Amino acid sequence: MKHTSTWRVPWALAQITGVLFSTLVWILLVSASPPAALVALVVGVALVAGRNTAAGLWWRFGASPATPRDAELVLAALVPILGLRGRNQPQVWIGRHACGGAVITGRHLVINERLLDRRDVGDDPDEAICAAARQALALREITSSAVVALVAVYSLPWLMVEETWRRGAAAVARTPLLSLAWRSRWLVFAIAIVHSWQAGRWAALIVVTMIAALSWSTGSFRVRLVRILARLGDQAVGQDRRSQRLAADRRLAGMGAAHGRRDE
Repeated sequence: MKHTSTWRVPWALAQITGVLFSTLVWILLVSASPPAALVALVVGVALVAGRNTAAGLWWRFGASPATPRDAELVLAALVPILGLRGRNQPQVWIGRHACGGAVITGRHLVINERLLDRRDVGDDPDEAICAAARQALALREITSSAVVALVAVYSLPWLMVEETWRRGAAAVARTPLLSLAWRSRWLVFAIAIVHSWQAGRWAALIVVTMIAALSWSTGSFRVRLVRILARLGDQAVGQDRRSQRLAADRRLAGMGAAHGRRDE
């Protein structure tokens, strides 16, 4: 889609902290153990190259091939989406953690198993699957990008830190002292910057300023990227539904004209 190019700059900005932190980790690893760094390089290349294989889809989304029954259900729900019909019909996989309900990567469509679970409680999942697939189709350029996958693998050290922080964030919020310390970081940064300036420690001043800037920008850029991706997906759903309504109107108009000619 022509609007998908709007994700590139926000995505790049959201990777700054992860790339910088991970670069430091990789430099330390190369200095400490070159063989270990070589193994990490080989594993990273394998992860990127095999991201759309069965093993890669399992690693990324906890996905496995859909059963014939589930695949039939999903493909039936995809009938209204022109971009996923005919030669563009994807292979269906069921994943435990497919973000947004569905992800398209390469020729594979990974559907979150929670969408299919609605069937077990008597709900019709077709509409939810169709909407999730429309959004996934709009973001296919991103989820299928080798550059995005390469940066994700390179930034694994930072992703591990993020995951650890995410799991511990609730505990921090419940601990008044830790919560206060986190909110007071700007005061600490300000004191460190002023002290470094007065002491003429320019290297320390630059480092502290960069850390302070990244402390603000990391979350801000990530939120902006998430909002842009959500908007792209919502736009795709809206455009597809409008296209369907227009096509239905044309068919009705054509049927009306045909009836009119027969009446004459």
